[in-house]
Amino acid sequence: MVFLNLDRCESCMSLPSLGQLPYLRELHITKITRLQKVGLEFYGNGNKAFNSLRIIKFKDMPNWEEWSTGNQSGSEGFTLLQELYIEGCPKLTGKLPEILPSLAKLVIISCPILSDSMPKVPRLRELEMTGCKTFVSLSEEMMKENKQLQTMSISNCSSLVSIHMDGLSTTLKSLEISECRKLQLFHPEMLIEESQCYSVLKRLCLKSCCDSLTHFQLALFQSLKIFA
Repeated sequence: MVFLNLDRCESCMSLPSLGQLPYLRELHITKITRLQKVGLEFYGNGNKAFNSLRIIKFKDMPNWEEWSTGNQSGSEGFTLLQELYIEGCPKLTGKLPEILPSLAKLVIISCPILSDSMPKVPRLRELEMTGCKTFVSLSEEMMKENKQLQTMSISNCSSLVSIHMDGLSTTLKSLEISECRKLQLFHPEMLIEESQCYSVLKRLCLKSCCDSLTHFQLALFQSLKIFA
């Protein structure tokens, strides 16, 4: 089995040990309305879990509150996971897996009370966050050693204050931020050297955000083609 879709399993209160399916590459979990916790049973009793999984999607899980990862971090699980989608999970507070070493795309939509406990994503290339209203910071810990992020889109994250941008100046090609009024970004004191120039950034869209921003140096965005 390489693909599995669990949809509208309305009586289900826990997930089976899907982590032990050796060839599973894509997993969708949708509208399991009674599920409150993704627990250790999800991984199974083997030494490694989900060692072939590339894509996992959680969608419209109205009562899901907790993702218990136990010791399934690092080399213990999700080692090949490339895409993670979490959408429409209004009660999810955290905590996501500690590290997703191969993750290239992370999409989180309409998870209004999700905490700042995000995984380390050293190979992340695309990040989208929408409607995470209590999320405060994309921290250095999350972005540590990441030198591949190319696309970032963040909207309607009203509590977001900071994004750790160090190391992204030579990789980030598209940055879109809207409805994040508390965010502090591109402060003049952060952009004082040409070495900090966003040399490959081509698309920069800021809307209803960064209220504390008064000006920034356009000269440091040498490849910019779209500015809105």
